[in-house]
Order: sequence, then structure tokens, then C-alpha cells
Amino acid sequence: FEMMRDNIEAAGAAFIPCDGFLPPAPVDLEDKVGRDFASLIEMVADTTLNLEDMVAEHIRATRPDVIVSDSVCFWGKLFALRYGIPFVCSTTTFAYNKHTARLMKQSPLELVRMVTGMPRINAAMARLRADGYLAMLCSGRAVSYGSESGAEFDGMVTSNGTYVTVNGTEILNCPVEAGTMRRFTARLDAMHIAYGIDNPVRCLTPDMQAPDFLKWLETYSIPAKAFRQIEPGETPVGYKFSVLYHNDDEIRTLREEFGELVFACQRTSNCADVTVRGFDKSVGVKAVIEHFHLPVESTYAFGDGENDLSMFRAVGHGVAMGDHAAVLEPYAAFVTRRVCDEGIEYGLKHFGLI
Repeated sequence: FEMMRDNIEAAGAAFIPCDGFLPPAPVDLEDKVGRDFASLIEMVADTTLNLEDMVAEHIRATRPDVIVSDSVCFWGKLFALRYGIPFVCSTTTFAYNKHTARLMKQSPLELVRMVTGMPRINAAMARLRADGYLAMLCSGRAVSYGSESGAEFDGMVTSNGTYVTVNGTEILNCPVEAGTMRRFTARLDAMHIAYGIDNPVRCLTPDMQAPDFLKWLETYSIPAKAFRQIEPGETPVGYKFSVLYHNDDEIRTLREEFGELVFACQRTSNCADVTVRGFDKSVGVKAVIEHFHLPVESTYAFGDGENDLSMFRAVGHGVAMGDHAAVLEPYAAFVTRRVCDEGIEYGLKHFGLI
């Protein structure tokens, strides 16, 4: 910007002013800095789109070897990715771990701002998508769970990597084999264990009124309408099981009997994500990386549970949430704050992505 002209030219660099492309600053800017994530996303989207034509013209003319940008100037990272130019973040790295993360909690007002700002965040994402930027959702959940945020994505990695879509087209579709499905559900029924079965159209369960099932829906804010009851004699088509076990002995027994399946237990409840051995989140993530020809070193994964371990191994940078399973620590490049303390935002800022 114009205020930086003298220092930039004194260093021997050519100065290109960008002041005329900035969106108008809100009157309460000082109150929002560092506190209003929705305003930050709006600023990023507006500035990126305003700068794009000018930046594209100068990139074609100068052919830069690298783009250097501050971590808050997210458009620098976006342009680097879009035009295939190496990116360097100018922000100094600082000491940050799970202990200091607990000291950086947001106030109730800041949390309210985050929740009420979701429509603005989604609108900003929509503008970026309309201009050709990629937005992906990676989740252990099924597509049919839906999203209350109203956000749209270019693709989804769901059901722990067994079902992947890009722009509405399936690029990975790996349901549980029918014979395994019949044997496993029969065993769960015999053990009186409630469970859910992921399906991209509508998930399934043997008893919609089972107490353990209803408690699970409430605990994880899963809409009941995403499920239907399994019909008598039906062999469900499913991609992942959510097994609501009662004790560790049950899981040990199931692991011994079903070696073709992998059991990843949740840290905070008696729920195990169960998928076919050889399929996990990393499979879905790799499918997306290959589909878009992304450099692995430019990929990031956020996670907190055992089922995120394979994903950490598949990407360039694994980011563990502040409250996470110990198994992730050897593979985490960074430990951010908890989810409820805006850990995603802090992690992205650490790597200079926003």
C-alpha cells in the first residue's frame, strides 16, 4: 500500500500500489480486528476478487519466482495456489502448543459473533467459489447428515474416506461388501448393540427408538431425519458403521471376529467408527489430491480422533485440535486450540493460510 512505498523502493524493489482495490473499511474496524471472524472472511473475499485482474496482469508481466505474503493477507496464498507459484508466509513462527492454547479462549460475545456470522462466511465462500477457487469438505460423517450452515462445497470426502464426490460426480465409491454387511449386522443385533450405517442417500439403523441410538444423535447433533429403519430381510448398502458399544470387551470380541474391519473408537463416548480394512480417510483425501493434481506439501488436515491418523499421514501438514487423541501427536505438525475455541482459525493463521 502507498504508506509502504518508501521502504519497498529503498530495498530496491518495484512498488505497485494496491490502495485503490481495497474494499471500504467498516466504521467499527478497530472493534472487529481479531474478534470478528465473519468480517475477516468478508474482507478476504472482497479484497481477493478486487485485486485479481490487476494481480493476474502483473504476474503475467513479471513471472515471479515466489509470492511472499503476510498471514492475514490470505489473497497472497490464494493467488500463489491459483497460478502455481511457490508461496512464503512472512509472519514469524512462534511457540504454540496445547498448553498455551487453553489460555487463548474467546469471550461469549466473540463466540456469538462467530455463530451469527455464519451466513456472511458462507456468502464469502460462495463468492470465492464463483471466481474459481476450490472449497472442499472432509468429514467422517455421511453426506446425508447434511449441513446446517448452508455452505456449498466443490466436493466432499465422507464416511471416513469411502465415498468421495467432486462437483456432484462420484470419484470414489467403496461400500461394505454385502456378505460382510450381513454377518456384522447380525452379530451386532445378537449382542444387542445399537448402530448406524452410513449411506449417501439416507443412513440406516435397526431401531430408530433405541435409547443408545437416540442419545448418540443428541450427543453429536445428528438429525434423525438422516436415518431410516432397516426393513426386515434387507441387506443395507453402507459405507461406514457407527457402533454404540457398552464396554471394551465387546469391541475386543468384534475385532477378533471381524479381522476385515477396522475399529476406531471415539475419545469422548462409547462409539466406534468401523470401516473395511484398507479404506480410511487417507484413501478419500488421496483421491481428491490426485483428482486435482495438488502438491502434497500444500495440503493440510485438521483432526482430533483416532480415525484422523491415516489422514495425517497422507497430507503435508497434520494439525491436531487442542483436545485430541494421543495417537495423533507423533504425526502432528502443529497443535491448535480446541474446536470450540476457534482452533481451525488459529491453525490456519499459524500456517499463513488466512
